Amino acid sequence: MEPNVTQPKELNPGSLDGKKLAVITITKDHDLCKEICDDLHLMGASLIAVSKTGQFPSGWEAGKAMRFDLADHGKFDGLVILTDKAGAEEVMESENADHFITSFFENGKPVGAIAYGPSLLGQLGLLENRSVSADADFGNRLRSQGANVQNTPMTTDQGLTTAVSSMPPKEFVLKVAEEVKEGQHKGQTA
Repeated sequence: MEPNVTQPKELNPGSLDGKKLAVITITKDHDLCKEICDDLHLMGASLIAVSKTGQFPSGWEAGKAMRFDLADHGKFDGLVILTDKAGAEEVMESENADHFITSFFENGKPVGAIAYGPSLLGQLGLLENRSVSADADFGNRLRSQGANVQNTPMTTDQGLTTAVSSMPPKEFVLKVAEEVKEGQHKGQTA
């Protein structure tokens, strides 16, 4: 009898056709950002970079950009947050960023956060009683904010996908894509 060998999942081009994702990408890790955004784009998602200035991030090739104050969560199927520590601080200082991010939770829309993304969500008070994965340097802070920090590289809880910065980007993209295809999650609340 042959052993049951699980084949690695592959990106499915076109599987996110018609889906529009907001991407908050303020990070110096341009390789991580580029790989995740390229993979989402390959799967057919339309990507819009949302930031304080509404300018394209360095190396941004797929999609458009807009400011937080002009972005309407209702026009998006999900949100992906890719920040480093400085990027998370910049988002927290941005007028309307908290309302924009919180609106995804209030409306049950999928959210994916990697690297410092979970820390940003914790600062906004969005992780209370939620299971999350987080880098060790801010896991204790998230626990103090009410999050149930898991000892796994990636966790999904009612449409919220969180991952540590060492998570293979492709696996993160595949899980976020799965949650976006499922659509609204009633347990995804602010």
